[in-house]
Amino acid sequence: MDDRSETPTYRRESAPTSERVADLLERMTLAEKAGQVTGTWGGDFRAELDVEDLVETVAQDGIGAVAPFGWAGSLTSDPTEAVRIANRLQRVAVEESRLGIPLLLNVDAVHGHAYITGSTSFPNGLGAAATWDPDVLEDSAAVTAREIRATGAHQNYGPTVDVGREPRWGRVFETFGESPHLVGELAAAKVRGYRGDGVGDPEGVLATLKHFPAYGEPERGEDASPVDISEYKLRNTFLPAFERALAAGADSVMPSYNSINGEPSHGSAAALTELLRDDLGFEGHVVSDWDGIRHLHEAHRTARDHADGVRQAREAGVDVASVGHVDHADSVAELVESGRLEEAVVDASVKRVLRTKFELGLFEDPYVETEAVTETLGSERHRETALEVASESMTLLKNEGVLPLEGDEDVFVGGPNADDVVHQLGGWSVSRDDGLPG
Repeated sequence: MDDRSETPTYRRESAPTSERVADLLERMTLAEKAGQVTGTWGGDFRAELDVEDLVETVAQDGIGAVAPFGWAGSLTSDPTEAVRIANRLQRVAVEESRLGIPLLLNVDAVHGHAYITGSTSFPNGLGAAATWDPDVLEDSAAVTAREIRATGAHQNYGPTVDVGREPRWGRVFETFGESPHLVGELAAAKVRGYRGDGVGDPEGVLATLKHFPAYGEPERGEDASPVDISEYKLRNTFLPAFERALAAGADSVMPSYNSINGEPSHGSAAALTELLRDDLGFEGHVVSDWDGIRHLHEAHRTARDHADGVRQAREAGVDVASVGHVDHADSVAELVESGRLEEAVVDASVKRVLRTKFELGLFEDPYVETEAVTETLGSERHRETALEVASESMTLLKNEGVLPLEGDEDVFVGGPNADDVVHQLGGWSVSRDDGLPG
């Protein structure tokens, strides 16, 4: 007798990924599908969710993605605690759910895994761009990927591919500047560094391009304000960098908060389906920016209420609601049951999510070892890479005979940030010094 007949196809590591996805999808209830396309957070965001809250929602609601660390208001910045949380949540998802589908854990690591104390930090976008060196940025992204995986996460919400054309915009420092060519070269380099040898690389992470399709020239310089641009400017200034990063193998794309020519990106089929998938050929999954779907009814007012915004975003092409929490999953199920949303739309998103989890190898081994995180984060080799990037990023604007120093000068370093290590790290980093090295 062939014992293989007793093992579901989706449980067979040797089976083709497409067959595993199809077999698992066929076994799923509507509620389980809705959970897989919904993410949540651990920490203080719309509400404060602790580990026990996450355990409950993973076990009872089948939430498929979680951000328990690696962002500003998360549960912990301690690397060992991060591993413990990651392993506990995975154990609940795999051992205490009907189908045992592992979680996808995501982080914001835009200049290193800098929301985790002791990780290797790099210059933020503009500083990194000042190196003009794709190779060294690829190396820095590879370091970041290893450190992310060591804590138990799998997807990085980066690189930032925005072309910064509005100097008043507060997020310009996150970008690689105003040149479409330079942004494209450096974003592609970071995609290669994050991914390593591809999705199955145990030291690589999923690379997420943000913020599609045009975020970097908001009116009045206000974040998330409308962008009103011609088709010519869209395709010649903002899209080329995304095209290069997609060609480098990017796994995921995140829409922008703002509207483009009057249409919010999170609810735009023209942007997320016609442009991204049909024109640019993207086959990965689209993940919402944090609360980007809620903005459809709260800010853009293109949706009547939250449920209508969920429908709008899903029909436009959003696959995963990054922090939708249980109310998003419930809305997805209710929309399908009421006939307001085609189940086929949800199925298409579920397939992309499951395919990613299979390719990552999470069904075989979703756990990480505590010892690995202490050996990996901030290792000497990683810090050497950080020093190289920082050194190459330093730019002398004008020299009036001051440099080079002869060695006997006194140099005054002053101001409120002079001896503040946290502030030296810049944005997208830990917010307090709890044993922060430096």
